[in-house]
Amino acid sequence: MTPDFPALWTTCEIRPEKIGMVARVANDLAKCRGRYEAIAREFRMPWEVVAVIDYRESGGGCRCHLHNGDSLKARTVHVPAGRPRGNPPFTWEESARDALHYDGVERVKAWTIEATLDFLERYNGLGYRGHGVRSPYLWAATNHQQAGKYVADGVWSSTAMDAQLGVCALLKALQWAPDVVTVAEDLAQRPLP
Repeated sequence: MTPDFPALWTTCEIRPEKIGMVARVANDLAKCRGRYEAIAREFRMPWEVVAVIDYRESGGGCRCHLHNGDSLKARTVHVPAGRPRGNPPFTWEESARDALHYDGVERVKAWTIEATLDFLERYNGLGYRGHGVRSPYLWAATNHQQAGKYVADGVWSSTAMDAQLGVCALLKALQWAPDVVTVAEDLAQRPLP
């Protein structure tokens, strides 16, 4: 685990030019809350964590493999390829269960900020650490985002900036708190900036 996760989380702020996008995506994710909650209950995890993975991997909406955003009509072709086992097409729920199990969600015993961000970073991969860059999977659209991005599987660019929202910006917008599964009930009614 990264010892600076608590300090980074505490000081994390959504960049002003991304606030509108973050609000829109958070509202869209909240619309699928029931499906996220159903999967989250099975793994005793916050539904917000399932939601932000779905956004990062496929834009949200429970439409693609939670592993990597590939079509549910077949097994995954991108990393990790060949998932889930069984006969396609797959439901989003089948894929989500397989993806979370594949990535070791059972090892998370308490959803503290350290454990949550460690799980999310490992879900995407630890390759950014080798470049000395904070993972944009976590920090994109926040004050902690840095230049540098994998622009394709295994292809590094030191100058690229991730335009997709990072999970921390979305977790902040969903008002997630470590060890507590909470969301403002009025999130769906909140006006967009």
